[in-house]
Amino acid sequence: MPELATHQIRQAPSPLPPGPKHDVLTAEHWGILSAIADTVIPSFTPLAGNRLLQHPLRREVYQASCQRLQQGIGLQDALALATSYLAESAFEQREFKDGLTRLVNDQLHEEAREQLIFILNALGSRAGSFLLTGYTTPLDCLPIQAREQILGTWARSRLPLLRQLHRSFTTLVKVLWVRTSPTLGLVLSYPRTPVHHNPPGIFLPFTFLQIPPSADNEPEVLEADVVVVGSGCGGAVAAKTFAEAGMNVIVIDRSYYWPPEHLPMSEYEGLAHLFANGGALQSDDTSMAIVAGSAWGGGGTVNWSASLQTQGYIRREWSQKFGLTQYTSAAYQADLDAVCDRMGVGTAAIEHNKTNQ
Repeated sequence: MPELATHQIRQAPSPLPPGPKHDVLTAEHWGILSAIADTVIPSFTPLAGNRLLQHPLRREVYQASCQRLQQGIGLQDALALATSYLAESAFEQREFKDGLTRLVNDQLHEEAREQLIFILNALGSRAGSFLLTGYTTPLDCLPIQAREQILGTWARSRLPLLRQLHRSFTTLVKVLWVRTSPTLGLVLSYPRTPVHHNPPGIFLPFTFLQIPPSADNEPEVLEADVVVVGSGCGGAVAAKTFAEAGMNVIVIDRSYYWPPEHLPMSEYEGLAHLFANGGALQSDDTSMAIVAGSAWGGGGTVNWSASLQTQGYIRREWSQKFGLTQYTSAAYQADLDAVCDRMGVGTAAIEHNKTNQ
């Protein structure tokens, strides 16, 4: 496996916003969550250690695992990295816990948060633990081998609730761990921050209005011919069209502008700064995950490699089911084409990855 590319852009720091002021979870809740996280991503050791936190392996199995990792890593300190990777558990990483704290308190849908607290309360009690795990001992007091057995039982259960618990907890832990692990990217030769061979180009010199608070609480009056709400692909092209027609245009957006010296960001930072709800946006019924840009430039900032027009059958459904006939009109198609043309959408420069090939 090739070594990591070394030509990376030196970004300006992009610190995350302050975490939640109030934590909806108790210390007991966090104990249960940490027990689940460290079961999904356990710490492997060659000797018996803390039975609540570490998964001991037979020495020959541990050594064979280290050797396989060492051969695949291809770095000078491969053995030390392999050892650190095997010893790593999810909840011992500060960024992992920080991400989980933000997710639970700021990003989860209210209904999903209430369901999580209900399950954590049950797993922390003797009666609830017995119903969900078959043990009267609370989950965080069980050794890691017993917790692994419980997760496996949930995955194979005939009860939809238990299968959903397994899927929800394991997916949550794995996704957060992939984003925050200090060793996984090195083991896979996958940099946490995208690698570029050329620095980003010069961006347009945007002019932003900074309106200071008024001492007498009088509103600030701004005059414009057109106010465009949202700076994404649609809003940006609309603003340009109005401005070229000689109109005075103001574009307003709820999100921040990150100049090129802050880009690219790591996945963890990028989701927090550039995506709506930290990338954890859901539909009201929690049945659908929605990934939407929330930065100056909107989807044009984050979806630079995937720009797809809404498919015809979807637009026909909107028209027939909801009476939104404008979406099947020739004028709307012309507008879509104009936006794509201005944003440089095309297929000429596409280089498909191995999966697509």
